[in-house]
Amino acid sequence: MGGTISCFSEVERGSTFTFTIPFEVAHTESETVSMPVAPPPAAVAPVSSAGKKRARLLLAEDDPITRQVIGMMLKHANLDHEIAENGLKAVEMWEKGNYDLALMDVQMPGLDGFAATGAIREKERERGDHTLIVAMTAHAFSEDEKCCLDAGMDAYIPKPIELLKCIALI
Repeated sequence: MGGTISCFSEVERGSTFTFTIPFEVAHTESETVSMPVAPPPAAVAPVSSAGKKRARLLLAEDDPITRQVIGMMLKHANLDHEIAENGLKAVEMWEKGNYDLALMDVQMPGLDGFAATGAIREKERERGDHTLIVAMTAHAFSEDEKCCLDAGMDAYIPKPIELLKCIALI
């Protein structure tokens, strides 16, 4: 995210941890989050839809700030998406939406990303189709990735989501 982390420790006195994250201050009264400094236009070319059917993306994420940040990233890359606030809503929207790809948060209240993926995969077996599901999680160990893939997800991306990696994966 372009920030810094530092630590100062003194025996029998304690430790001081500091961090900085270069977010811009929102200048409106609404709850708006500004993206970190955007990459230069050459670094992220918008996804072209010339001569192609536009991909339909489903973003399943319970955290409103994360939804807004990822939504802005997708918009910056010229990708349309719809939002599900939890796993149950994601399954309901998937049944009606004919999505090409789902970005699925792993930890959501009610129906988590693993259970939502399982429900979608079961319905796919009945219908004979397959939607790409990309796990999104703050758990970034290799065994976490393995759990996501074993649960039927097609790919894995750790949080915080890095714009270039996310767009390349999509």
